Amino acid sequence: AVEPAKNIKWNNINASISFYPGTLSSNQNFKNFISNIYSSGGIELIQKGYNGSQEEYNFDKLSLEEQRQIVVMGQNAYRDYMLSNFNMQVSPLKTFDLIGGRFTNSSIKSTEAGGINFYFDIYYADDLNPVQSTEYYDVMQYGVSFTETGGAGPEFNFRNKEEIIN
Repeated sequence: AVEPAKNIKWNNINASISFYPGTLSSNQNFKNFISNIYSSGGIELIQKGYNGSQEEYNFDKLSLEEQRQIVVMGQNAYRDYMLSNFNMQVSPLKTFDLIGGRFTNSSIKSTEAGGINFYFDIYYADDLNPVQSTEYYDVMQYGVSFTETGGAGPEFNFRNKEEIIN
């Protein structure tokens, strides 16, 4: 098992980090990073789909069963990674996020069936409506993206300030 770094001081600010469970690396630096985050107590791990494929980017176009399978594959990959790298039996991830913000009301059913009870995203896609929380499932979405597609990085076209404000 990898021991958490003793010299890292966490600032006790509750935060979250989203990741693709299907892409977890066996690189030692990465394993140290995951171990530190997991043991920090102040950082929520958020399942971001499974591996970031184009299929996941079009999550809202998939059947509920295909959506559920993405959640389950991610949960399994995370559990197996933590067991094989740290000998830890971990609780399932409860928070979900998607590249592209393509989450709908029906996605609640598919992700809930995979063990998720909270969806968190920094925005929702322009052609979709915000999703409302239910009695047993919380949803938090923002409506701002600075790029035309919601992607991050210099290769994406940025909106002008009027488009962002509106």
